[in-house]
Amino acid sequence: NYLDYFAPDVILLHIGTNGLNTLTDAYDIADDVELILDEIDLYEAHAGKKVPVFLALIINRAPDGSHTPTALYNKLLNDLAESRSEDDIVLVNMETGASLNYAYAPTGDMHDLLHPETTGYDKMALSWFNALESVNLASPDVSDIPDQSKPEGSSFTVDLDDYVFDPQDADDEMSWTYTGNT
Repeated sequence: NYLDYFAPDVILLHIGTNGLNTLTDAYDIADDVELILDEIDLYEAHAGKKVPVFLALIINRAPDGSHTPTALYNKLLNDLAESRSEDDIVLVNMETGASLNYAYAPTGDMHDLLHPETTGYDKMALSWFNALESVNLASPDVSDIPDQSKPEGSSFTVDLDDYVFDPQDADDEMSWTYTGNT
C-alpha cells in the first residue's frame, strides 16, 4: 500500500545492515530484498510506469566486526540485480564506493559497529547523490518553439536554447536528433 499511496518516481533501497550477523542472515535478507523488488514490479505493472531502484551495497562492519556476512550479502545483492535485467536497478556501492574509513571516530568514520558518524553519512550521501545524478530522472521542459523553417538547401541552425530546459543537464550536455524530412 505504501507504493500506491506515495506513487514514487524513484526508490532508494539501503537495507540489510541491522540483523545481518551470519551467512544464513545474508541469504534470508537477500531473499527479502527480492520480495521487495517483486512488489515494486507489481506496482509498476498496475501504475503503468517504471520506477528506478537505487539498491545500495551496504557498508561493512567497524574494524572489530565480521565482514564475511556483509561481503556475502553484497555479492547476493549484486547477483540479484544482474539477474533482474528487466528491472531498472542501479547499484550504489556504499561498502567501498563511499570511501568510508572503517576505523572508529575521531580518526575514522564509524560511530559503532554498524553505523557511521556524520562524516560517514556525508560520504554516503555523496554516493547517493552521484548515483542519482548518473541517471536522468527528469524530463526536459519544452516551451513553445517557434517555426524555424528555412528554404531547402540553405544552411541553418535551429535555436533551442530559450525553449528547452533540463534541470539535470546543461545545454551543452544535451544532444538532439530529428525524424522525418520536414
